[in-house]
Amino acid sequence: MVGLTKYGFKVSAYNYIESALNAKGIHFVSDKSLTDNTKTDSSILSWVSVNVGAFDVDSSPAEGTVNAYILTRQDPEGLNNDKVFDELLGIFSDPTASDGNKRIPFKELNGGVMVETGVMWLARILVSDSFFLQDETKVCPAQLVFSWVVSL
Repeated sequence: MVGLTKYGFKVSAYNYIESALNAKGIHFVSDKSLTDNTKTDSSILSWVSVNVGAFDVDSSPAEGTVNAYILTRQDPEGLNNDKVFDELLGIFSDPTASDGNKRIPFKELNGGVMVETGVMWLARILVSDSFFLQDETKVCPAQLVFSWVVSL
């Protein structure tokens, strides 16, 4: 089904988030777990880890969730964590858009080539309580719920 694939959502979301965060100098990790943050170089003091969550193509518009974890080391008050969180949210805003939401190209694999089939935007954010990992890395979990429409 064109415009409604989990692969298309995952690639579109990851590519946009990674590119936008890298442009801001924020380290990006695509990981299914936070159980071993020793995989992240200890010289990196802040980063964002993401994985795809719930996916609903029966709703209109379609929706998909990216589970984002903002992680910071040596940040007992959480101020750096808050800064990274604000930077993450900032990549989804567009003050020139009538609703303030940045439109992100939704791309899918078609005949071995990635083609744009629609647009997606951040529809809502569900933030959970922050917590600390065993090594005192602060984690702020957030579900980023995206909506998209096909423009074929």
